[in-house]
Amino acid sequence: NMEATTTNQETQAAAPTR
Repeated sequence: NMEATTTNQETQAAAPTR
């Protein structure tokens, strides 16, 4: 998922894909 580019990537890195 690349919605907010960096912002979204940071969230995904901290939280695993649910």
